[in-house]
Amino acid sequence: MYENILVVSEMSANHDLVLQSLGSLKRLGAKTCFLHQYINPMEANETISTFILDTYRASLDRQKQLLTDEGFAVEVIERGGLLRTDELFELAREKSCSLVVTGSPKHTKIGTLLFGGMTSMIMHHATLPLLTIRIPTAPAPDENYLSWDLLTSHVLFPTDFSENARQAFDHVKQLVTAGVGRVTLLHVQDKSKINPHLVEKLEAFNEADQDRLTLLADELKALGKVEVETRLPFGSPTAEILKVIREHEVSLVVMGSQGHGFIEELYLGSVSHNIARLSDASVLLIPIKRD
Repeated sequence: MYENILVVSEMSANHDLVLQSLGSLKRLGAKTCFLHQYINPMEANETISTFILDTYRASLDRQKQLLTDEGFAVEVIERGGLLRTDELFELAREKSCSLVVTGSPKHTKIGTLLFGGMTSMIMHHATLPLLTIRIPTAPAPDENYLSWDLLTSHVLFPTDFSENARQAFDHVKQLVTAGVGRVTLLHVQDKSKINPHLVEKLEAFNEADQDRLTLLADELKALGKVEVETRLPFGSPTAEILKVIREHEVSLVVMGSQGHGFIEELYLGSVSHNIARLSDASVLLIPIKRD
C-alpha cells in the first residue's frame, strides 16, 4: 500500500514522534523512507555560519537512525532553497512514493491564519496521499504515543459520496485489511444547503444516505473483523466532524481532499483542510485521481 514514503523533515522539538509513528505503517507494506530536508538559503550562507548546517545534518543523522531502528531502508535528501510543493511531489513521484508524511500541531483558526506553516502549504497543493501526524505542543509523551494501535485505534471516514470520497474509501478498506478494528462512517447533512428550502426532503435524504452508509459498512465487514458504526448528523460539516473526533476518541481521519465542488475546495475554508488543521487526530488526505 505505502511501500515508499517521503517524510518531510523538520527540526521541531517533537518531530521525532512523527518518525517513531512510521514503524506502524510497516503493517501497510512500508519499506523505504526518503527523509527530505529543505535548507533555507539564508541559513546555508557561509557568511552567516556553518553552525546551522551542522545542526541540520546532526538532526538528519539522528532522524535517519530512528527510522533505521524502526526497520526502514532510509535515504536522506537535502535541498537548498525555500519549499516548493510542486518540486516536493515531483520528487515523491521520482522515488515511486505513494505517501507523503508531515507532522503538525493542532492550530486554532486564528493561529492558522496568522502563521500558516509548511504543512499547510503542502496540504493545499498535495497531489499524492498526505498523512499529517498530529504532534503535541507540550513536551513529548512516552514513546508509544503513536504506535500502530494508537494511531489506528479508531478510524473516522467522513464522506460526501463524491468520487474523491470513493477513492479515499479504498484506503479505509486497506486499513481494515491490515487489521484496523474500529471504523466510523460519517455523512453530515449540510444545513447550509438544506435550510430552508429543502427541509421537507430531509427525511428522504436521510433514508437514502443511510442506505449508502450501510453499503459501505457491509464492504468493510466483509474484509475482516471490524466494528463499524454509521452516523448521519445534521449541521455544519466541519463542526460535526470535529465533534465526533473529540467525543469518540478518533485517532485517524481518512477523507478526500476535495468533494463535489472543485473550485470551492481550493480555498482555506474547505472541510477537509479545516479538519486537517483543527482535528485532535492525525489526518490522511487523499487527493482525487484525475485522468
